[in-house]
Amino acid sequence: MKLQTRNTKKILSFALAICVIFSMIATALPFAAASTPKILTYYNFNSPYANVDWDTYGQYKANLHTHTTVSIDSSEPVRNMVEGYYGAGYDIVAITDHANTSKDWDKYTSAQGAVTAERANQIANGEGRDGKAMIQIPLCNEQNGLSNHVLSYFADYNAGLLASNYNTALQNVNNRDGFSFFAHPGRYTSAPATQAQINNYANFFLQYPNSAMGYEIFGVNDGETRNERILWDRTLMITAPQGKNVFGISNDDAHSTSAIARSGWTMFVMPENTVENIKTAMGSGMFYASAMMAIDEGLDARNSGLPTPIINSIKIDDNIITVEGEYYDRIDWIADGKKIATGNTIDLVEYKDEIGSYLRFQLVGEGGISWANSILLERVDVKLVNTVAEASVKKLTGNQNELTITITETYEHDKTNIITATFMINNNAAGTYQVEEYKVYVDTKGNTQIRACYIVEDCKIKIEPEADENNSIIIVKASVEKTLGNTNKLTITVTDELGNDTEETFTIDNNIAGTYQIGEYKVYVDTKGNDQTLACYITQ
Repeated sequence: MKLQTRNTKKILSFALAICVIFSMIATALPFAAASTPKILTYYNFNSPYANVDWDTYGQYKANLHTHTTVSIDSSEPVRNMVEGYYGAGYDIVAITDHANTSKDWDKYTSAQGAVTAERANQIANGEGRDGKAMIQIPLCNEQNGLSNHVLSYFADYNAGLLASNYNTALQNVNNRDGFSFFAHPGRYTSAPATQAQINNYANFFLQYPNSAMGYEIFGVNDGETRNERILWDRTLMITAPQGKNVFGISNDDAHSTSAIARSGWTMFVMPENTVENIKTAMGSGMFYASAMMAIDEGLDARNSGLPTPIINSIKIDDNIITVEGEYYDRIDWIADGKKIATGNTIDLVEYKDEIGSYLRFQLVGEGGISWANSILLERVDVKLVNTVAEASVKKLTGNQNELTITITETYEHDKTNIITATFMINNNAAGTYQVEEYKVYVDTKGNTQIRACYIVEDCKIKIEPEADENNSIIIVKASVEKTLGNTNKLTITVTDELGNDTEETFTIDNNIAGTYQIGEYKVYVDTKGNDQTLACYITQ
């Protein structure tokens, strides 16, 4: 080894120190972080399905908008509607007659077509359906009989036939701990609604967050309700940032038995079919809306006999949401009223520039469509504060080992991100390995020993130290010269702007990568062939 030194001490030492400091910082933080900190994005979720155990909960088919002869626009006896839904396999029925609060099925008058007490008991016990009961939601009503209809549940209140004020109905249902949904709002808007109308609906949801639950997003034949899904999204764009979800239900709005199971229904996801569980599910959004047609999607499967899509599970893992189901061809993901992705899985970070405060999805198949309730989202961006590299070696056969490098990024809020890469190496290998955006120097010995492992930052060809008033430039260079046999001569030179340099020469084997000590500094050099230098920079 030969060492040549000329007048270098003052300027070069200071400049090299700057480079070493940068390199030492890189062992804890990426070099670029000094000017532009690396950001990790994650989401806080508020999912209506958070408490659903998809492996054990059942799914129960419901019609939440049903009329009988008690309504002014129906002549169908109560018993006919009850028997019709029971025979069609429904699990839940709400009688929502205009301006009339529902009673137990056997408490109606004979003129209204009351179900007998005996038959009501049989239905409640699932007779003829292998014990599968059909449950009645108590105290239901279609409030405001002539216009501005509100479907209400679990509330002993009746606004009357001539009432037409949204707020009065919503307030009274709220005061009685009931739930409200806006019935076919497209009938009362400009289809689609104006921004002023959307703001008005949004204000009601925000004013009564515990009782105003959502919209009827499908009804009858989708003629007017297609615009209600536009209203749904545009309302969520206002309420979701304030933490209020807006749910969607789908119904027959049946006024006769001929309309039963005609087009749409709502599926409740619950541990078992009870009134208490129905109320809990309705209040938390543990249900989804289904229909056999959807005009905007070009679907009309009402006479097809094909099954409508079913949601089997919704799983959230970090920033990834995965949906599984049946009888569907595709899953669409919708944010701020726009379809942003298709598929069973979505990575929110990948679409973070397109996602606002909520995300919903729909399953579309030949037999119809199912709309899930929205998942509310809060995006959080945190800065990188520390980076640590670790390495391990696994002995393989012969002279080959498996090197695994793990980088742990620590961000604000104690969030971490793990990056792992595996490389095949020889025994006693030392070199720099690219792990995503990081360069990691690892020196190994024997089969499993790690002598050194740290993140390095390439000093490039030159560094301009900000603290150097002389604006000195440090140049780190390496050259290889072929000598006899399998050895080469490696020359490493460090030169400053004034021409002062430090140079050292080493005898090396072909294709060697390693770190060489020059004074108090370490310089990494990777060579190939007889005279190629692949990399050269100060490490630490």
